[in-house]
Amino acid sequence: MVNQSDWVVGGASSIGCRHVEENKPIEDNCYCESWGNGWGIAVVSDGAGSREKSAIGSRLVSHLYAPRFFKNNLKPLFDTFVLPSSTQWQKISLRSLYECAYMLNYYSTEQNDNVNLYGCTVIVMVYTPWGILCSHIGDGRACYRDKTGLWHACMKPFNPNPTNPNVTVFITSPIWESLKIAQEYVGYCVIEDATAFALLSDGAESYCFTCTPRDLITGDDPNRPSQDFFEGIYQTIIDVKADKSKIEQEIGDYLINNPRVATEPDDKTLVFGYFPQEN
Repeated sequence: MVNQSDWVVGGASSIGCRHVEENKPIEDNCYCESWGNGWGIAVVSDGAGSREKSAIGSRLVSHLYAPRFFKNNLKPLFDTFVLPSSTQWQKISLRSLYECAYMLNYYSTEQNDNVNLYGCTVIVMVYTPWGILCSHIGDGRACYRDKTGLWHACMKPFNPNPTNPNVTVFITSPIWESLKIAQEYVGYCVIEDATAFALLSDGAESYCFTCTPRDLITGDDPNRPSQDFFEGIYQTIIDVKADKSKIEQEIGDYLINNPRVATEPDDKTLVFGYFPQEN
C-alpha cells in the first residue's frame, strides 16, 4: 500500500536494437529519488550516440550530480509550503545544471578525457506537495496531468535545425560562458496542482507523443502527449495503487515486450509519477 500523501515515481530504460547490433552499451539513464515530506526528483538523461563515453556522462548526471545539486539548491524552500516562482526556479535550474556540467568537466579531466566525449541531454522533474518543477537541456519529452485529467507538454525539445530533428544541445556543449548564453538553452517551467507526470527520452517519444508534422521554418512539432496512452497508465496504476517497483516493472515490460517499441533502433526511457490523492 502506498502513502496517500507522497508521490510515487518509477521508471525504466531499454537498449535500442541498433545498439545491440553495434555491440554498444545503453546510453539512456534514469533515476528517481525521494527527499521526504512529499519532495523528490526524477531525472532522464540520454547519452549522445556520437560521443564515445556518453553512457558514463548520462549516468553521472542522472544518478549523482542532478539529484545532489538540485536538492542542495532547493533546501531553503523545503519548509516554505509554496512553489518557487518562475524566476526563482529559473535561477535554481541554471545554477544546478551549471554545477552538473562543472562536475562532469572535472570528472573528464581526472580521466584525461575531453568532456565532449560525455555529452548527454538532461530532463529534471522535481515533485512537491504543491506541484512540479521541470527543467531541461536538449531534447526528449515531458508532460503532466492536470486536475481535470488532461495531459499537457511541459517542455519543448531543443532543436536548432528545422531540417534535421536529430540535432540538439548537450549539457557538455559550450553554453556556459555566461548566464545570458545559458538561459537560451535551459528550459524550465513551474506547474501547480499536477496529479501525474512523465519523462521520456527521444527514443520513446514517437510512441506516445504527436511529433509530426514539423514546421518547415521553425522546426517545431506538435509536441502533444497522447491522452489515451498516459491516461491509460494513470488509471491502471491508480486502480491497483501501484508502488515504485510495480511502476518500474510495468514500464520495463512495455519497453521490452511491446511489439512496436521493441524494434525501436534507439534506446528508450520512460519515467512515470503520480500523486495517489489528488492535490
